[in-house]
Amino acid sequence: MGADSPETRALKEQAAKLERKWAYEASVAINGRTGGSEKFAGAVGLKATLESAQDKLIFTLQAEKAEDNGVETANRQFAGADYSSFFSANNVWYARTSIEKDSIKALDLRSSTAFGIGRKLIKKDHQDLELRAGLSYIYETYANGTKFDSPGLDIAFIHAYTFKTGKMNNVLTYTPTFKDFNNYRLHHETTYEMPITASLWKLKMGVSNDYTSIPQPGIDRLDTLYFTSLILNWK
Repeated sequence: MGADSPETRALKEQAAKLERKWAYEASVAINGRTGGSEKFAGAVGLKATLESAQDKLIFTLQAEKAEDNGVETANRQFAGADYSSFFSANNVWYARTSIEKDSIKALDLRSSTAFGIGRKLIKKDHQDLELRAGLSYIYETYANGTKFDSPGLDIAFIHAYTFKTGKMNNVLTYTPTFKDFNNYRLHHETTYEMPITASLWKLKMGVSNDYTSIPQPGIDRLDTLYFTSLILNWK
């Protein structure tokens, strides 16, 4: 059988770029102590990504729980979806939605939805930097009966850099509300993923900062989390 013509090879390469492929990750982190003191901290996560050269869809599930001598110090559940699609070489439109519950922050439910456009400031094989700007809507209910909802802005920087030994990811989001611009949330997360086997296992280390400008009474504005987790990834 003869080799494909240049035109056929070009068509096959173009079709391969447009083909969507699933990738999956499952993460777990458990720490504990018993004896002089009783401590437990655990977190699990699932992530599914459907990606092609033209678009990307990400589903995320996370759960955290921790106790220190019988006192609950973490109890959070999060689910989210994020979709982005190129409409030109370096420009994308995006839509995302998430729900969250955090007993420690007295948060019964936070529902957040946003859409807008993004610009690839850097788009290389080893580095990607995207700036997003759009509109958002947030709805919150708290354990004391307080409710808050408002449209607002959605501004984010999303950065990834691949090294020879691993990959660093950075996310910074700013979401002020139109009802009160002094009421905003600032979220930052930096992680570093390092492969520990050829393809399946990775070690992930990171720090997450969540700042709420007007928290509930008795709740700190800034919440910082340091974490290390083991990740199983497959396709």
